[in-house]
Amino acid sequence: MSQAVSYYQKACDLDFSIGCVNIGNNYEDGSGVGKDFGKAFQYFEKACNMNEKQGCRHVGRLCKNGIGRTADIKTARKYFEKACSLGDFGGCRNLGKIYEEGSGTAKDPAKAVSYYEQGCTLKDGESCLRGGNIVFTGNGIKKDLRKAGQLYFWACDLDNARGCGNAGFDLSKGVLGSKDYAGAKKYFEKGCQLKSGESCKNLGVLYEFGYGVSQDLGRARDLYQQSCSLGEQDSCRELQKLGQ
Repeated sequence: MSQAVSYYQKACDLDFSIGCVNIGNNYEDGSGVGKDFGKAFQYFEKACNMNEKQGCRHVGRLCKNGIGRTADIKTARKYFEKACSLGDFGGCRNLGKIYEEGSGTAKDPAKAVSYYEQGCTLKDGESCLRGGNIVFTGNGIKKDLRKAGQLYFWACDLDNARGCGNAGFDLSKGVLGSKDYAGAKKYFEKGCQLKSGESCKNLGVLYEFGYGVSQDLGRARDLYQQSCSLGEQDSCRELQKLGQ
């Protein structure tokens, strides 16, 4: 047992909940101790019983994914609910996914959005994105493009690249009202900086056709090249069309 694990053990024995989480991570990863999913579960559960939100989320994750035990979505949901109620965005996001996908329960898009919105409020960009996607498509729930747009804006503010791309797309296509190429450019630029090939491509489109910017085929080529290198095949084809 490493010295760090020894200290975490002492902290957990003294009912410092984060010490229990840390030693649980060690047993799950086999870092400084032999890998033991059973012990990891015990330490995470002890932390959760002391209202440590990370402990609850980890127990939920082990149950949901069947790590060291038979998968049990119902029990996982219980721990995710506690984690979410304690302010853990991961717990809220996992609940959203359970209800979005219908894992071990009936699909419930309204509940999924509610939990994603909680995760979003807790500054989880992925939760903002997922909630936005559901209300944008209106699959099993009333379509709400304005709410979707707001969730995408928040996702981008939290450095979620796909959120930036979706926000830019909505603005460039006038989904939220009049077309706003200047606003779209801002979001595509951030998405591109965050390595979103789609955002780089869409920014390239603005420069290729002069939408809200001075037409600049050289800049468009550079952006298509960057997008292509990020795996966006449409951009690779655009490069060929532009003679590169």
